[in-house]
Amino acid sequence: MPRRRFRLLCLALLLISGAFAFWLYLHRDRVTQSAFDSIEVGVPLDDVQALLGRGPDYVWKTLGRVESPDVFVTNNDPKVQAEMKHRMHHLYQWNSSELSGVVVVDEAGQVVCRYRSEPVDEPWYVRFLQTVKRSVGRQ
Repeated sequence: MPRRRFRLLCLALLLISGAFAFWLYLHRDRVTQSAFDSIEVGVPLDDVQALLGRGPDYVWKTLGRVESPDVFVTNNDPKVQAEMKHRMHHLYQWNSSELSGVVVVDEAGQVVCRYRSEPVDEPWYVRFLQTVKRSVGRQ
């Protein structure tokens, strides 16, 4: 009898582990370099969120100027802002294990610039908890 219980326990643990691995696979982060690089200027923010599979991690707005599709310039000096004709933009940041990417959106909700940098170094358990929170938020 104890041997049968042990086998059932092992089978149960195997099934639970398999279900957990499948859940992790379904909720993997789609914020990758290739996905982020495919974002084009002029697309609506909703399309970006659909492409990346989730909403941004951080949102803020600031005065700045778009110099190119991957360069956004800011300056805190009001004189410089006036001279360089800085306008208000919304910035949306996504973090993943591959990158930290920012999309700059104009007043019309269209992407005017995007840039990326090295990923934010977060412990594995923080990324795991963020994944759990995102998946619960979807339901």
